[in-house]
Amino acid sequence: KAFEEKVKKIKRRLKTAFNKLVTDVNIRKLAEGSIENAAFMFVQLDELQKYMQENGVTSEYKNGENQYGTKKSPEAEVYNSTMKNYLNCINAIRGFCGKGGKDDEKDEFDLLMK
Repeated sequence: KAFEEKVKKIKRRLKTAFNKLVTDVNIRKLAEGSIENAAFMFVQLDELQKYMQENGVTSEYKNGENQYGTKKSPEAEVYNSTMKNYLNCINAIRGFCGKGGKDDEKDEFDLLMK
């Protein structure tokens, strides 16, 4: 439940920033899915980051009787792929800002997201 609350909070923040820049209702509706996905991924990344800070980014493995070693943890792999998807999603949202928004909207979006 705490995860869902964090997602809602980030979604509100993203929507507020986006709606300040884009006045076209149709563009806002088109961007809504990307905003929801970005909020979810933002919180997921935060949770993964906390886990990796506590547990590290490697995990031990055993293949067979005598083969041991370390490898990148599954959480680190998920973090890396989620980060790529998150950045793509944010760039998609920024792309929507160029339609139905103010001049210099991408720079404004960056400022609002800090």
